Amino acid sequence: MNRFQKAYGKSWLTAQDLPRAGIKPTITSMRWEEMRDFSGKDVEKAIAEFDDLKPYIFTAKVAQACAEHWGEDIKSWIGKRLPLYPVRTEIKGESKLVIRADPEGFDFDDDVEMRNDPRSARQQHPGERLYASGKKDNGSVQDLPDNDLDPSWGKEEDK
Repeated sequence: MNRFQKAYGKSWLTAQDLPRAGIKPTITSMRWEEMRDFSGKDVEKAIAEFDDLKPYIFTAKVAQACAEHWGEDIKSWIGKRLPLYPVRTEIKGESKLVIRADPEGFDFDDDVEMRNDPRSARQQHPGERLYASGKKDNGSVQDLPDNDLDPSWGKEEDK
């Protein structure tokens, strides 16, 4: 983390801080911290610290994945490598970039092996791209991007 990010950046690790392929940092310390959630309720969250990254507030999904692999005592997670990657998901009707733990990454010893794993990104349907672009859909095939269509699609076979 550079000086500017320390002074003006967010103090917690966010999905925007992660490379697209993901990372697998080593947890150097763990603690529980009382925080206020979006509804204003006080909740207790697990916090991980790493050598060269901002602290990470565990989401329920990531904490559950860690507990499955390492047990529920968060102090036992210290020294473990946490496979994190950014993913876009819909939350309350909005598309958000969030952090997830790669369940297959727990089993690999290093980042290279994890990145070479055949876990592939979900392919987006051409109609989803049209919807995400904000264009109005009149139900016409012409609205779909040409580069995503298979040239043989829709042609009748020679008899």
